[in-house]
Amino acid sequence: MEIDKEVGAKLRSMRIEQHMSQKDIAAKLNTNRATISKMVSGLIAITIATLISYCSLLSIPSWEVLKSIPFL
Repeated sequence: MEIDKEVGAKLRSMRIEQHMSQKDIAAKLNTNRATISKMVSGLIAITIATLISYCSLLSIPSWEVLKSIPFL
């Protein structure tokens, strides 16, 4: 789904800005790097709970990720 890709791209860019790796995020979310990769690529949907946790790790509000995503 296109929204999943948009959210993933935003999470990826924010993670990179903070110099964190997918491995760092995965360890803190109690998952693996491959799952994080699939989430940010839009291959699997990210749950609201995971989005909130991911954003918390980056010290950003979850709405910051969603505000620039065009919803249809």
